[in-house]
Amino acid sequence: MKIDAVYTWCDDSDPEFIRQRNEVASSLGIQLKNNKQTDFSRRYKNNDELKYSLRSIEKYAPWINHIFIVVNNNAPKWLRENNRITIIHHTDIIPKSLLPTFNSNVIEQYLTEIPGLSDSFLFFNDDFFLNRKVGPKDFFDLQTNKPIVRLQKKKDYFGLNDDWGYMVKNGYELIYKKYGYFVAPRLCSHSVEAFSKSMLKEILQNHPETYRNNISPFRSKSDIQRTFWEIEKWLINDCQMKEVFITKSKVKKLMTFIFHLRNNYVYEFQANNNVKDFKNSIRGINHLHPLTICFNDLTGEVAELAVKWFEKKFPKKSSFEH
Repeated sequence: MKIDAVYTWCDDSDPEFIRQRNEVASSLGIQLKNNKQTDFSRRYKNNDELKYSLRSIEKYAPWINHIFIVVNNNAPKWLRENNRITIIHHTDIIPKSLLPTFNSNVIEQYLTEIPGLSDSFLFFNDDFFLNRKVGPKDFFDLQTNKPIVRLQKKKDYFGLNDDWGYMVKNGYELIYKKYGYFVAPRLCSHSVEAFSKSMLKEILQNHPETYRNNISPFRSKSDIQRTFWEIEKWLINDCQMKEVFITKSKVKKLMTFIFHLRNNYVYEFQANNNVKDFKNSIRGINHLHPLTICFNDLTGEVAELAVKWFEKKFPKKSSFEH
C-alpha cells in the first residue's frame, strides 16, 4: 500500500505574499487585523513548524512514500532538493480565477488535483507532528484500504456560532439535503487526516455546492469546511470511525485539549501565548506519549519556547534540509 503525505504551507514574511494579501484585502474592503478569519499574525505565523514536522516523519514514519508541499509562492529557504519531496504551487492545482487565495477551504478542495499523488494519502497542516512510531494501520483499515475517520463529538450546535462554526454547519446541511441524515454535531480532530483520493473526488463531485461556495480569497461564513468530508466517508463510504473524546484541563484559562482515541492520544495546544499553559502542555505530552501533536497558532514567547522544545525533541536534521 503506497501512502503519500500532503502539506499546505505559506511564508507569512514573503514580500510577495504580503503584497498580494494586502492588495486583495484592500480591494474587498476587508480589515485584516482583529479579524479572526484574516488575522495573519496568528493564523499564518511561520515558526519553521514544517521543518520539525518533516523531521518527525523521517523519525517516526519513514515508510511514507512521497511528500507534496502545497505553497502559495516560494518554498521554505531551508528545504533542499530531494527526490521524496515535490513542491506544488497553487497555480498547479487551483483555477486561475480563484487566485491568489488565502483561504484554506479553497486550497484543500483542490488537493486531489496534485499530479502524481497516490490514492492513499495523509494530510498534514504544518503544525502537526508525529510523536512516536506510527504505521499505516494507525490511519487506514488495512483490510479494505479505506481511511480511518476520527471525529470529536460536540454536545450541541450552539457553540458553532462564529464564522468557522457556520462553515462547519454548511457542510452538515449538504449531508442532510443529499442523504436525509441529521448528524449529531461532530468536528474533525486537529490531527493528521487519512484520505483516499478517489473517494474524496467522488465526495466533492457529489456536492458541487462546495466549488460554488468556496471561492472567497479569505474565509467567510458562506464557505463549506471539510468536516463534512469526514462525515460522508464514515456514513456513506463505510469508513471506520474512531470517536474522539475531549477533556479540558481544570487549569484556569488553559486551552489545552486531550483527545482520547481508543488507546491512542492526540494532543493539541491551542495557543493563547500563556507560558504556564504551554509548560503544562509539555508535561501532558510527556505523560501521555500521544500519537500526534498539534501546536496551533504559536506567537511570542510561547513560540520561542516551542521551537526550543522542537529542537530538543527532533535534534537531528532531516534529509530534507540544507
